[in-house]
Amino acid sequence: MRHHRNKVPIKRRTNPRSSNQSATGVSHRDLVRQSKRWCFFGTAPFTNATANFAYGLNNINVSTTNAGIANGVYSQLMDTAARSYEEYRIRRVTVHAQPGNGFTNDDRIKTSVFARVDVNSQPTTATLDNLNSVICSESSVNKTFTERNNVKIADYMPLCYSSGGSGSASRPMLPTQLQWYNIDERSSHIWRGATICPVIPEGDLAPQSKALTIWAEVEIEFRSRRPEFAFASGLYEDQFNHDEMGDTASAGNVTYVNPVESSTVPPPYYPNTNGPKIVRR
Repeated sequence: MRHHRNKVPIKRRTNPRSSNQSATGVSHRDLVRQSKRWCFFGTAPFTNATANFAYGLNNINVSTTNAGIANGVYSQLMDTAARSYEEYRIRRVTVHAQPGNGFTNDDRIKTSVFARVDVNSQPTTATLDNLNSVICSESSVNKTFTERNNVKIADYMPLCYSSGGSGSASRPMLPTQLQWYNIDERSSHIWRGATICPVIPEGDLAPQSKALTIWAEVEIEFRSRRPEFAFASGLYEDQFNHDEMGDTASAGNVTYVNPVESSTVPPPYYPNTNGPKIVRR
């Protein structure tokens, strides 16, 4: 203690990732990490053709904007996570490809898939020059569906860019494993990414007539837990309730029956479905 005469040294928590804050102690940062794995599906269509082959080009990113794969589903999941966490980061993305819309068994045998992990300036249009750029890149790989229909084509740690900037101005200063991001600013984040280029030797193929099915396995982490009471005060069971008979989402407010009064407005607390005093009609 001779080196700490004025203050008692901070004691290290035995397991900071899983231990809880002591209510009678001193507040520390909440560094407990919650890991989740989400799967997102999309398509990679054949959009262009030459005299000898048809091809397409698609960028696989994770974002709430149109630049992300299954951005609507991802946005809803992030909206739910934002009610409990303040920070997040995407740790890893694994991309798989499968024969999709319009494919026959002959198409499956003839199709090649070129993929390249690209977390920098991705090509945005399906042109022959961009296709050759992807194919000739050092990190490019080529996969076929002759042995199996579910092929892993990319495995990487994405980088988060802010859509508010452009080019190198929005490039992150630290790698993903050393940086966390504010979940409230998720609408301006785009996690790059990989580029997928399907190629098939059919020069007369109509655009968008065939496509690959692409699904991305996203590993994401959250931390800094806190409840969002601003949202919880407006959360009612009828917003997420389902009809037990038809298994369809309720279109409007659910009518609650109370011994005192009957109304379509839920009570100020979160009611239990078919509880002893509040039941569904």
